[in-house]
Amino acid sequence: MKIHKPIRDGGRDLPRLFRNPPHGYGIVPFYWWMGDPLTRERLAYETDRMKGHSVAGLQINYAHSCEGGLIYGLTYPSDPPLFSDEWWDLTGFLMKKGKEDGFSVSLSDYTLGSPGQGYYTIRTCGAGCSNGRKRPAKPGNRRASPCRTAF
Repeated sequence: MKIHKPIRDGGRDLPRLFRNPPHGYGIVPFYWWMGDPLTRERLAYETDRMKGHSVAGLQINYAHSCEGGLIYGLTYPSDPPLFSDEWWDLTGFLMKKGKEDGFSVSLSDYTLGSPGQGYYTIRTCGAGCSNGRKRPAKPGNRRASPCRTAF
């Protein structure tokens, strides 16, 4: 897949470029990995249907409930479980398929990456991140982050 640099020609061909955008300037749908179990066959079936529709990338997304977490509700469970070995295998499969088919893959982390949401931030700042106490800001940090453990 060829990566294109942003076009900065003063907009002379802007109407033409909107009608026929260069590769990498297409649609990037939210790709919800929830509901029915995910399999390689299902991912291949769905991505094959996207061919020829100007899809430049897929953003893997998860919905969240209204409960738990510090900022958002906790992310709904999925099958396979988020960040499990099987999940990583499917993510790698999708990235390989994207490379072959000409689309990129990204992961939206707004329900996953904020402290107190139950994923890597728990390992980063300790098991007590969900209690809402603040960790003192270190020099260079603009603000304290939610965490149980103090430095």
